[in-house]
Amino acid sequence: MPSKRSAPKNQALAVPIEVAQGRAISYQRVSTQGQAAEGKSSFERQQQTFDNWCARHPEYPPLQAYRIARSGADAGRFQWLHDGLKSGEFLVGDVLVVESINRFGREAMADTLQNLFEIWAAGIKTAFCDHMEGQVFDKADFNNVPATVFLLAGKITAARDLHL
Repeated sequence: MPSKRSAPKNQALAVPIEVAQGRAISYQRVSTQGQAAEGKSSFERQQQTFDNWCARHPEYPPLQAYRIARSGADAGRFQWLHDGLKSGEFLVGDVLVVESINRFGREAMADTLQNLFEIWAAGIKTAFCDHMEGQVFDKADFNNVPATVFLLAGKITAARDLHL
């Protein structure tokens, strides 16, 4: 069962929504419930990475962390994000911050890219802390920097290979 951690109220309101470019949503994933158990979890590491990213990008105040114990090769992992957009919990311009491509997914290349394109098409930007120093990007940025496809392809391949 996924869990959500909200940012501290004073932190979440650091930049009013009407002047913010968007808010930061942390996606934190482990593969099994056993890995989510205290003492064995990488959630703390992923949270620290998110906190560090937010400190470097104060224009995106932290909104919440979404934690899930589910294989990165399972389809449908981002339905919560699309549902949150429909309900108004998330807004166009918010940024999905992920520690690494490996945490984002371990599906085949086309499936991982499809997830990215669907997230971007919904108006959510992405930032991978292990890619270009956590730069925020969307479809337009993806198209404007030709090397991005190759850099992401290498990381997606490595994540998939780790899964297999």
